[in-house]
Amino acid sequence: MSFHHPFFLLIFFPIFLIITALPWKKARDILILILSISFVYWLEPQAFPLVLLMLVVTYFIGRGISRAIEVEGKPKAWMWSGVGLHLAVLIALKLSVVLDVFPSMPAGYSFFSFIAMAYLLDIHKRQIPAEKNFFHFTHFLLFFPKLLAGPIVRWKQVAADDESPLVSLSEKQAGLRRFIVGLAKKVLIANQLGTILDGGIFNQPTPQITTATAWVLLFFYAIQLYYDFAGYTDMAIGLAKMVGISLPENFDQPYTSRSITEFWRRWHMTLSAWFRDYVFIPLEWRRRKLKWLKQFMNALIVFLLTGLWHGFTVNFVIWGLLHGAATAVENTKTLGKQMKSWKPIWQRVYTLLVILIGWVFFRSPSFDYALHWLKALFGFGTRVNMVGYSVLPHIGSTTWLAFLLGVLLCFPVGEWVRWLLAKESKYEGGAEIGLHFAYLSVFLVSLTVLFTSSYLPTIYGNF
Repeated sequence: MSFHHPFFLLIFFPIFLIITALPWKKARDILILILSISFVYWLEPQAFPLVLLMLVVTYFIGRGISRAIEVEGKPKAWMWSGVGLHLAVLIALKLSVVLDVFPSMPAGYSFFSFIAMAYLLDIHKRQIPAEKNFFHFTHFLLFFPKLLAGPIVRWKQVAADDESPLVSLSEKQAGLRRFIVGLAKKVLIANQLGTILDGGIFNQPTPQITTATAWVLLFFYAIQLYYDFAGYTDMAIGLAKMVGISLPENFDQPYTSRSITEFWRRWHMTLSAWFRDYVFIPLEWRRRKLKWLKQFMNALIVFLLTGLWHGFTVNFVIWGLLHGAATAVENTKTLGKQMKSWKPIWQRVYTLLVILIGWVFFRSPSFDYALHWLKALFGFGTRVNMVGYSVLPHIGSTTWLAFLLGVLLCFPVGEWVRWLLAKESKYEGGAEIGLHFAYLSVFLVSLTVLFTSSYLPTIYGNF
């Protein structure tokens, strides 16, 4: 069950709004935990016992690490037992998908396991104490807004928010607006492009498409993936804000980046921060002792693991290593320094080209398919025009409008609008009324489009 599912919007969401209006914090927390447990069950009933088991195990291992630190025992053994168990379960699930034991990963489990591992690692590093209250711990780990597709949250990022007894009306309004924006991104942009992209073209053995069509599909997919994931993140942040919890941001206009290094500071920011803190930095410390270990090797290791996090396939490995190689080159003293002297337009062209080539491998169902798509991109495709053929539905004006709107919103348009409104203070009152009307209109349009469509995809929940 995703946030744009009719059941969530018509039943789950209204119940959530009623709970947020309750003046008693303890009652709100209990009811939200019940909602979260229900959400976990509806999300993946078969994986429900596994999630509860790993939650209990994580709680007791966290307490074990904390006790070992206090009595100068062996906290590292406790830590590795917990992290190792989470990694073993995660690897087993991903291998099961590769071997066709399961059709896909249990929805949101990768995010759940990374949040749990971060909790254990932070206790071991003495950055946080282990939570003794099992209710608070469960509320943190199963808090439903972040469960399906993140963001990947650390305990220290939300622990203070849990102490606040009241949520102001302005916070609730801001949260609701953020949720509406996320829903619109998902329904009005990502889903509209998805009807074209998921219409059968990727079910072919190889993409028999022209060069023009290959580029159109690639740009469509880049926008679809971004708004599917960013839209969900906006909805998650909005829901959390309505109960006074500040989830971390996960996107910051990533397609405006001038390097792949910068791209990963703007795209899936909580995942890249996770790998930076728990993989790259420890590897860099090891590099001081192991002289043969180089920084570019550490970058490749991190991005290889990033690819494998998405799935145990050749395509995800290539996608990860492509980004790792680009990042390593950008941080060299020779070529990297020269690249920084390029004009901004060429830096952005280079960055976007690497991103788009990476998306070819990310989306393709096989390595052979990705190679044929790349051939088509660079002028070696078929001469047969597939546009209008059954495997690629006709691209109508609605789809083009969604794409153009998506491209426009890749830039900080909202900041420009707010700057203009702040500059013209005499229109402040009317602007606020107009803003309320605009959000209401966008919400109603999103619901109308959603309820008249049977297409309800969620991309990142499958990872």
